[in-house]
Amino acid sequence: MLKQPALAQAIASLRPQAVGFLGVGFRSVHLRHFSNLATVQPLHAAGGGLAGSRYVLPGGPASLYMAFDADTAHREGNQVFYQTSAAPGGPALRKSGGLRPDPVVILGVFIDGSNLLDLTDSMVQQTLKLKKGALLGAWLGVTSAPTQVLGDAIFQDGHFAGIIYPSAQNPRHKCICVFPARLNIPPLATTHVNFRDAPTGLAAHLP
Repeated sequence: MLKQPALAQAIASLRPQAVGFLGVGFRSVHLRHFSNLATVQPLHAAGGGLAGSRYVLPGGPASLYMAFDADTAHREGNQVFYQTSAAPGGPALRKSGGLRPDPVVILGVFIDGSNLLDLTDSMVQQTLKLKKGALLGAWLGVTSAPTQVLGDAIFQDGHFAGIIYPSAQNPRHKCICVFPARLNIPPLATTHVNFRDAPTGLAAHLP
């Protein structure tokens, strides 16, 4: 991957290649957040915090992660379960009941998005000089993790409302990361995310 300042220049050159997304994305939220429906925040977007996240540096901006399909959302939200299941001894541990997925709620979220940078696009990868598998590696505890550095550069560019990226937990499937802080700024104000559920009365929207 390119290093700064070449990375920032390459990202700026990709502005005309921004894409849109219209449809349902899927979120995996731990069941503990639904103990009281009156306090549920279906579109809660966490900040970078101490560790950051896959595309956000520690202390970085809030981000809303979703998957293009429900199975990928479950795998992204239960990484330890699926990784341990595939490791030696995992199947036996799973069969005995010693390994179980976290209880999660899968939410269908409607996305009407524009100005997204698609990191799964081969031309985008070539422009950024991304090597094969560069977006699939570990980031937690990794100093200047490539995905975090890239995500921060895309956010700082100011043109993109979010990122489409390959799932590290479900090969050949995609996810999307939206930056709420960019959704009120033209031309990004055309991106909207909303959730509603009539039986529970839950509803939320960004921005």
